[in-house]
Amino acid sequence: MEIRSRILLAFERAEREPDAARRLPWLTFVVIAPAPPASSSPGARWRRSRGTPCAGEFRHFDPRNARVVLWKARPRAAALSAGAVEKARLQLERLGVTVWLGRRVTDVDGPAA
Repeated sequence: MEIRSRILLAFERAEREPDAARRLPWLTFVVIAPAPPASSSPGARWRRSRGTPCAGEFRHFDPRNARVVLWKARPRAAALSAGAVEKARLQLERLGVTVWLGRRVTDVDGPAA
């Protein structure tokens, strides 16, 4: 519910921003994943935000143009096979999620609003 709330709040702020360039940061979402990628977590939320529930609700931007980046330091957990992780990654990418595996977050610059 928290992630959904933050996405909708960002969409509302993007709707109120008249400058397209200044609107872009409100339409970029980075999910720093503590676990291996699973299409049920950010994928399902992203599908809902880009799909029918948001269609036509905003006049100044199209929610389908928003961007989600899933950031995961470890490519996979020991409990999951490489094939399972690859399958989840492909599903997320088909939904338009950018998946970054094997990259560590070392600093966050800006508010986590």
